[in-house]
This record gives sequence, C-alpha cells and structure tokens, in this order.
Amino acid sequence: MNNIDIVDMDILKDERNFEEMSKMKNYMMDIEEFCDGYAFGGDECDFDEVAAAATKTFHSTMAGAFAKDYLKRQRGE
Repeated sequence: MNNIDIVDMDILKDERNFEEMSKMKNYMMDIEEFCDGYAFGGDECDFDEVAAAATKTFHSTMAGAFAKDYLKRQRGE
C-alpha cells in the first residue's frame, strides 16, 4: 500500500462516518419532531407517556430515552 491508498481510505472512512452521523442526526430530529407534535399538540401529557409512544413508534428504547430527555430540556425540568 502506498501513501495515496492510505489517504484515500481515510477519506472513505470520513465519508462513511459523515453518512452515519447524518443518519443519526436525522433520526434524532425525527424523534424531536414527534415529541413536538405529540407533547405540544394541545393535550397535556407526561414525559413517560411520550417516551413510551416514541419507543413504540420508532421501535427503539433509545428513542424513548431521547424523547424523555428532549422534553425535559424543552420544558426546563
């Protein structure tokens, strides 16, 4: 392997990392949007209820945990 191949591989790794980070950011933004629509749609609801709905909707316990943290940050609690 020469130096050019190593640099090309590093660039490829960076592009893959960027794609993965972009997917994660979009995923987190989708959860935030879900929370905004669910929690601020007019009805009062608790964080656990929204977290459970996010877990069910996104099929991930991480989504529920992130939703709960997001709502706590938004409501200042």
